[in-house]
Amino acid sequence: MLIDDIYALLGGDKNPDCGVSYGLSTGNQWEELLDTPHLWGHDPKVFDYKPTAINLVDAIKGLVASAQHSVDISTLTPLPDGLFFDAIREGIQAAAEQGRSIVVRILQGVFYPVSAPYIDPLPPMLQFLSDLHIPDNIPVYVGAMQSAYTSWNHSKLVIVDGKRAICGGHNLWTGTYCDYAPVHDVSIQLSGPAIAVAQRFLDRQWTVLAKHSRTKDHSKWYWSRLQLNGKLYLNALPCILSAPPEAEGATRVLALARMGAQLVPPSPSANASRTARIAAAKLAKDHIRISQQMLGGSLMGHFDADFMQALFQHVADRKKLSIIVSDKGASTGSGVPYSGAGVQETARHIANGVSKINGMQGKELAEFLAQYVAVGPVRMYDRQAGDLPAESWKWRRKSKLLNKIEPANHAKVYIIDDEAFYVGSDNAYAAPYNEQGLQEFGFMVSGKQETASFLKKYWAKFWEYSEQFQFTDWQQFAELSQGEQA
Repeated sequence: MLIDDIYALLGGDKNPDCGVSYGLSTGNQWEELLDTPHLWGHDPKVFDYKPTAINLVDAIKGLVASAQHSVDISTLTPLPDGLFFDAIREGIQAAAEQGRSIVVRILQGVFYPVSAPYIDPLPPMLQFLSDLHIPDNIPVYVGAMQSAYTSWNHSKLVIVDGKRAICGGHNLWTGTYCDYAPVHDVSIQLSGPAIAVAQRFLDRQWTVLAKHSRTKDHSKWYWSRLQLNGKLYLNALPCILSAPPEAEGATRVLALARMGAQLVPPSPSANASRTARIAAAKLAKDHIRISQQMLGGSLMGHFDADFMQALFQHVADRKKLSIIVSDKGASTGSGVPYSGAGVQETARHIANGVSKINGMQGKELAEFLAQYVAVGPVRMYDRQAGDLPAESWKWRRKSKLLNKIEPANHAKVYIIDDEAFYVGSDNAYAAPYNEQGLQEFGFMVSGKQETASFLKKYWAKFWEYSEQFQFTDWQQFAELSQGEQA
């Protein structure tokens, strides 16, 4: 099976990274699909949907409220806000009202020196703790970290008791997911032994953070605080001890992480998520489906040469490839960009790569690509006659500014044949100047029944609209220049 082959490639149970950056287990249960904004069939010109992502907000609140002894949250800066903040706070309060003694740990990845002059993340961390208003006897640890100049925590996890987790691509930002022009994204809720790997992955980061918890050296990008009984301490909690998760179902899951830079020695197994993604593309027998923000074409994300080469070869071998990416100009309602190479540029990149392998050009190449490759944008409403520029499919509201927003995708999903699918935080593009990437986490869920369910509940609904706008003008790439062929 696919996940067995990938697990063996990573080193199986003999590799010291096993259990931290990857792990294979059975007895898991995929509990819930949490795709947002889940507005399939909704006319984007009608702004009557606020707030969206309530399915995710409610799932987070319910999961946190169920905690018996621990809540472990990982996200990208800034810290959870708005509806997501309320869900976390109310969930903790609900657990406390049941008399449970729980510990809470919240980790954020920061990247201020990359995008702006040095900004101290400590003030918003302290404000976050102050605003929680939870019982004093519940210890709450908040940490922030950046392991290297171009590497930081990018995982999105909510883990309870080391047994159940929400994992995916969602940052916990209300403006991005719940307001006007919500960004599309996907997470899943899972329970069972696979969660132990996610817990140890976060423990590894917190262990490093704890070593720097009392430093004042601004060249070390680690910050932490503990709030307990109304007081603040410099402490960080290196690990959360949990009993091994019991079997909750019968699903086999390959947990996959990227450890990023400077946390562990670099290796293919430490970079398991990328290693697995490339291997999965090479091992696919029939059809690869991908849902991503982009595959490259941005200052913050280049085409991953090894992954793209695996996709080119897949197509050249006369196998199908379907892709949904943000088109050019995609953004949030406030104008934050969520795109790189759009639909046409992605199609061009694939055309060039496939042509270099099979040598096709002209009409032969165009017909070949049309048969095996489909690249479409984010859409959730049927194509309307006479609107060739697709203006009516952009988010609309009555405003002089930003009243036409190209829909954006932030999912990190791939589906291999009818055998397995991945949902997590790992982008398929390459981070510039950093082969080890960021700290990431996701689950590859295996099984024909599970994959068929994911295809039906997620991909079929997304592709129903995206395929109406897919790229079709393959003829424009038919005569490739010598420079492109080189």
